Amino acid sequence: MFEREFFGSRGPPSDRDTASAALLVKIYERRATLLGLNPPLGHAVQIVQHEPAHALTSTDRIRIAIDNVKGITARERELADKKDYSDEPLLPEEQIELDQLRQAREVKRLQKSRDTGEDTPPHRY
Repeated sequence: MFEREFFGSRGPPSDRDTASAALLVKIYERRATLLGLNPPLGHAVQIVQHEPAHALTSTDRIRIAIDNVKGITARERELADKKDYSDEPLLPEEQIELDQLRQAREVKRLQKSRDTGEDTPPHRY
């Protein structure tokens, strides 16, 4: 259809009329691009890599190792950090919970020392 409009009565280009054929191909490509049939290749695929949410620092890894050795639970660490580093003070219920967690940890440590026969001094918090 478009060939008749473009070339008129001459019909489609022959094998020797390469300039007209090249022009026709460019017109088809331009029309397809304007109609959105040829999306640009650069925008077809995008790879997005996000940074990890939180990578542990060496200080975090050391603190976790020490907490494991001392038997400090995640909740006890959370409450202790809030008490030591937060601007808001611990609620009375949280302070009671922290004291209970520390006492329970000390009881476990003393039972372990009795079972092994070691005489260890009490740990400081």
